[in-house]
Amino acid sequence: MMIKVQDDAETRKDRIRKTAGYFDRTLDEDEINEIAKDWYKADNTDDKYILEKLSDSPYWEIRESVAGNVSTPLDTLIKLSKDDNWRVRVKAAKNCNLPEKLLSELKNDEEPLVREAVERRIARHDLDNNRYRFTNKKLLT
Repeated sequence: MMIKVQDDAETRKDRIRKTAGYFDRTLDEDEINEIAKDWYKADNTDDKYILEKLSDSPYWEIRESVAGNVSTPLDTLIKLSKDDNWRVRVKAAKNCNLPEKLLSELKNDEEPLVREAVERRIARHDLDNNRYRFTNKKLLT
């Protein structure tokens, strides 16, 4: 699927405006543009320095994208797995680079959607392992 950057930027800007409205915040267009750019970078960069910097954003949408990025450095991913926002923790749980030990900790998260993300990741991992075993067994016979 191809993403049109302009459409993507408009969608991000709309979500930023909406979120700001929930908190009775007014953002000017320059702020919205900067947040949208950072959010886009968080989704699309593989630069570990930029991801580390963006992980400290005051905007959960940006931290959520950093948590879901497979290029996020491990120490940053660990930090985000303990974020105050449950959406960020869900993305961290879904990230294939989050160590099993931290997945075990997130199994007991207060937010049901975080626990569900952990269970799905574990189930997917088990399914992948079973496929691998089946394929190898089949190849050996």
